[in-house]
Amino acid sequence: GKRYSLYIHCARNDDMGIVYNNQRNRVTYEDQFLIVHPGMAHISPIPFDNHGWWGVAWRPHREFVGRISYSVKYLCWKPVAAVHLQYPESFRESVFALLL
Repeated sequence: GKRYSLYIHCARNDDMGIVYNNQRNRVTYEDQFLIVHPGMAHISPIPFDNHGWWGVAWRPHREFVGRISYSVKYLCWKPVAAVHLQYPESFRESVFALLL
């Protein structure tokens, strides 16, 4: 799988915006499609600012508290450039080798 980082910002000028807990486990959430790892909390109303209400704005070893909603959209391969090019290069090369 691939790992992506995500920054979520709240412009509230108090500590009632995004809620975090202290990290309790190596994995915060996991299902058959998605694994959410703990990360850092940012406690400043200014995006990516280093200064927070109690000193340094970045708090390590934090878990997101709340609900994550997402959906999975399957893509069925077919020999059409618009679809074929959406797959990774290694897959496209395999298809080419099989169809030779």
